[in-house]
Parts: sequence; C-alpha cells; structure tokens
Amino acid sequence: MISFRAGFLPLARINFDMEAAGEYLAASKAMLGRISPDIICPEKHLCTYDDMIAWIKANKPFDFVIAQASTFMDPRFGLEYLQLLDCPVVIRGVREPSIAAGTRIRLNSLTGAIALTQITKQLGRPFEFVYGNPGEAAVEEAFTRWARAATVYRQIQDMRMGVLGSIPPGYFFSLEE
Repeated sequence: MISFRAGFLPLARINFDMEAAGEYLAASKAMLGRISPDIICPEKHLCTYDDMIAWIKANKPFDFVIAQASTFMDPRFGLEYLQLLDCPVVIRGVREPSIAAGTRIRLNSLTGAIALTQITKQLGRPFEFVYGNPGEAAVEEAFTRWARAATVYRQIQDMRMGVLGSIPPGYFFSLEE
C-alpha cells in the first residue's frame, strides 16, 4: 500500500502551563498514532522558532502538516513554517483545561490557533481549522479524512492515463503534443 508523509508540529510557549500542554501532546500523539503510522511527530513541543525550523528541515517533505497550538502562539510561527513548506496545513487548537477562580488562563490555545489561521489566510495558503481535544470524534474524523486524502493523493501521483482508440469527435482539444 502506498503511504503518505505528514508532519505534526506541536507548538507551545514555555510561559504557559507546560504540564497541561504536555498532557495534550501525549494524547495527541497517541491519537495520531492510532490514525496512521505515517504521521511524524517530534519527541517534545517545539517552543522556539529555531527548534521548529530545524525539525521541519530534518523531516520534510510532507504531504500535509498538522500545526497544533498547544498554548498561545504568535503568528510568526505560522509565517516561518509556511515559508518552509509547500503543502496544506491543518491548524489545531485544544480546549482550555479547567481554570480555578481568580487564576490566569493556562494555555490560551484557541487564541494561538486563530493567530496561525490568520497568517495562513493572509498568505493565501490552503488550510483547515480543527478545534477540540484528542479523543473527540470530530477531531479524529478530521485527521482520518486528511490521512485518507493524502493516501489517495500519493496513489494518483504516479498514475499514467492514456487513450485507447481514437478520440471522439469534438474532443480534439484534448490532444497533447
């Protein structure tokens, strides 16, 4: 069977709750591993531009990338990975864990994911936005759909098409020289 190659970019900023972000990272990697072994994941969060750039350069090319804003993320991360990649992007935000009254927000993932979608849209790049936690049916269905589409894309890349017989009247424009 022809497989595809996808990259998982778990992005985070260390000034947020990295313990909660780490729990989402572990659950996300487990979910993606169930969907397909062809999704390549780093060992830990990519917390700096340099770490993210180095990981992408070491592992590309990809058929698509999942950029998960595990915490708040400024749009420069999106700008950096979009300059390195020529593939569709699935941008993902995770739900905020519970917050005790009077304490600060722990991850702010949704705001980070929105920042990534904004720069992606401004640059005119194709993307899909997925919001939710690992294990939610809609999240798993979205990533499964992408894995299936990437598999079909890989399969048709090497297909050869031809015409047997003569071209029907009126279709001479379809001749290739």
